[in-house]
Amino acid sequence: MPAQTKTVTLKGKHGAKGVAAAKAGAASNINYGFQRLPGGIENGIAKIKECYLAEYKKDTTQKQADGTSAAGEIYLRMSAVVVTPKTHVDRKGNEVVTAGSMTSVMIPILSQGLKWGEEVLDYDACVKRAQNEMRKVVGETVDASDFDSLVALIATAKPYTKFSTSYSKPQIDPKTGKDKIDPKTGKPYEPMVFENWNGSQGLEGWKPGQEAKTGAVVAEPTMPAGEFNEINNESMVQGEDGGDGGEGNEAASIPAPEAPGDHELDELVERAGKKDKSAQRKLSELAASAGMEHDAIENAASWQELADFIRSKSAGGGDDQDQGTETESEEPPKKGQPFFWKKRDKDGKLVRNNKNKVVKLELEVLTVNTKSETVTAKDLDSGTVLQGADKKAVNIPWDQMEDE
Repeated sequence: MPAQTKTVTLKGKHGAKGVAAAKAGAASNINYGFQRLPGGIENGIAKIKECYLAEYKKDTTQKQADGTSAAGEIYLRMSAVVVTPKTHVDRKGNEVVTAGSMTSVMIPILSQGLKWGEEVLDYDACVKRAQNEMRKVVGETVDASDFDSLVALIATAKPYTKFSTSYSKPQIDPKTGKDKIDPKTGKPYEPMVFENWNGSQGLEGWKPGQEAKTGAVVAEPTMPAGEFNEINNESMVQGEDGGDGGEGNEAASIPAPEAPGDHELDELVERAGKKDKSAQRKLSELAASAGMEHDAIENAASWQELADFIRSKSAGGGDDQDQGTETESEEPPKKGQPFFWKKRDKDGKLVRNNKNKVVKLELEVLTVNTKSETVTAKDLDSGTVLQGADKKAVNIPWDQMEDE
């Protein structure tokens, strides 16, 4: 006799409780999971979905210019749903559905200002920066003097914005000169995708199915109802804790919309070297967003050093980057190993010579401390032990040792 298959149903198993839970689930928004846009998109168009102000939560890592927590301070957040292109071929040759993916921008508005590389953006500058992001999507003809009305206008009108994406350069292992390997996968780290919001220029009167054109600003949106299915991708609109969408996505959403591609990074370095303040601020902000300490930014030997840091961090990305660093540190330096070290004072700041260049020493490892992950060293020029002002041997962290 064939085996009997038992029919199991939610209602039959849990009765009214199951029916009620299913009704509640059906009324919620669909969570499509995290959908990262591929790089290489040009002249993409997205429709604003949300525009609002919210407060930083108590556990935020955002800091104000004076070093205090930004908890209770506010930020502007805008999110948009990709309309076109509907698909895009990624760097591996896979056709990816991009329509319906989400892109967002989040701008801190801090009462004590925001430390931005070498400069401090005061409160007024923070407001101006947030205003500029909104003005990019509504155009010059809209009165932006009433900040809150501008937020409400964008939230209601839901205009279009152009956007583009680009890949970061591969992360190179300085020891091998080859692509750095992700220990989790055994393959090179995936590059980071930079998203850039480019505003509404050229989208006046635009409708889905039309090509974007260059020119003035966008008129009120004209997308017909039902023309495009706006996917509510909760994993990106909301934070990981199911909150309002600002705090949970904070780390990724600040730098990503504004981070430049590689050719733009090179252009920023060139402009910064010519004392272009806006380029200098941009590089400093990107380096800080990538995890570079403010002291290191202020004491960097060149603008190119910041660009190199941004590239190296963006290629590994977040926790994976840290994981890669931890894997390297498992193999300690060896006694007698030569290396270079950028000299630092007792406060950890880089030491510069009278030409304002960072002092770089050629050293040789004397002792290795695997517990503290530091070494003591001999100066190869003088042949003496490297000592601090206290006449004690300097303990150099492994991650400050350089091959050249």
